[in-house]
Amino acid sequence: MEITREEISDYVTEQKNKNNTKNARMLVIESPNPQLENGLLLVDTPGVGSLNTNHTDITYTFIPNADVILFVSDVYAPLSQPELDFVKMIREHNQNIVYVTTKIDRIDDSKTQMIVENNRQKLAKISQCSPDEITIIPVSSKNKLDYLKTGDKEDLEDSNFPKLEDKIWQILNQEKGYILLM
Repeated sequence: MEITREEISDYVTEQKNKNNTKNARMLVIESPNPQLENGLLLVDTPGVGSLNTNHTDITYTFIPNADVILFVSDVYAPLSQPELDFVKMIREHNQNIVYVTTKIDRIDDSKTQMIVENNRQKLAKISQCSPDEITIIPVSSKNKLDYLKTGDKEDLEDSNFPKLEDKIWQILNQEKGYILLM
């Protein structure tokens, strides 16, 4: 079934599709992005903190088959125990996790670094590895959007999205090479 961009929220938000009464299982958005032309599939799962258990089931279905998992957290909230438990479960099925902290434009750099380091320590503990082995990439979607509107390279640099994109492509290229070797 095809829907318009304006209708997306009618299917994917709890406010407009309470308890998923419209039985939405997957939303596919096609884009003429050259980086996606070789069949890259991006999946934004609903997460596991949802009140809708179907959302959690959908998320768990994708984990073992994902080439890369982006685990996104908010700079305002330290990682909670349920989130850490979820990361631990993810790592049992998939090691290709990129940790992303959003909204870094809303607090100063020293606080961002403190929160990132705190989360790195927590992730290292549940992952049973050194904190140096945990990469967390702080990003600003606002700065990235500003760059897309104005073309100001400083906004792009401040967004830190190039670092995130590089990390994702690095993992995808490693996976592709590994699959080709099999």
